[in-house]
Amino acid sequence: MEKVGPFKQILNNFFKYKRSLGYKYNKINNYFLIDEILLKNKIYDLSDTKKIYEVLIEKETNENCKIRNYNCLKQLYKYLEIIGYKDLYLKEYKSKIVSDFKPTILTTKQLNTFFKTLDTYCKNSKEKEDYIYSIIFRLLYSSGLRISECLSLKITDYSKEKQTIFIYQSKDNVTREIPLSNSMNQILKSYISTKKNNNYLFEINNQKISYKQVSRIFKEVLKKLNFEFRIHDLRHLFSVTTFNNLFKKKYDEYWILFYLHIYLGHKNWKSTENYLQFTSSHLKKAVNQCSRFYRNVGEKDE
Repeated sequence: MEKVGPFKQILNNFFKYKRSLGYKYNKINNYFLIDEILLKNKIYDLSDTKKIYEVLIEKETNENCKIRNYNCLKQLYKYLEIIGYKDLYLKEYKSKIVSDFKPTILTTKQLNTFFKTLDTYCKNSKEKEDYIYSIIFRLLYSSGLRISECLSLKITDYSKEKQTIFIYQSKDNVTREIPLSNSMNQILKSYISTKKNNNYLFEINNQKISYKQVSRIFKEVLKKLNFEFRIHDLRHLFSVTTFNNLFKKKYDEYWILFYLHIYLGHKNWKSTENYLQFTSSHLKKAVNQCSRFYRNVGEKDE
């Protein structure tokens, strides 16, 4: 009988599961690659995940390959735990590669210019359903959703009575229900009243809108602007704007950070802190307050 790697039998179901959550998984080959590496090292099953970690992480000399292998293992093991596997060994690995990336936080003027340009583009488009993109980008900005979460929403995930949307098992398998602003709720109610089917919230020609389609419209609009940013920067902008607005209303910094980390679907405070890209004693105070209850919250990664 031909020997196969330890992940060979689960990869197809793993990809189906991730795609059901809205992930595209363009780097599928990375998962097959780590399986082949383990096969070459005569590891055929999941009986020794410590040995798997040793081969893929500890013995790997290339830093980029280590990061790739670790991220693949992390995702695979989350899936394995969901389907019943236990005692999977995966020691946290911190990359030695330091990123100098900083998101673009749009000014109010820039944000207004973007939406005005977007609306004009959609209005003048030959495709009558392109107006949907104006709704998508407004939802991204007003709710802080990830683009994958937004495009995976189904009609049944939206409640006009409760004025909420439900995000099921998104990144890190976090499920949450978040409130919508009155204006966004009115936009969605009006939009849904025109839909002829009850599947995905955002569809064109009865097909779920893809990230590629959204990205194409976004790039076309950017060509007409004198500034640049990424789609994901709208999530950063939501976070910063929400924190500042609530602080001005005299909300306690600790509770702002607490609610914001739940709203964004983060498992830990560190992730939320990374979204608040501004120098502020208010943020520092909030993180210090959280640290009293949660270890290592205020520590910086090296």
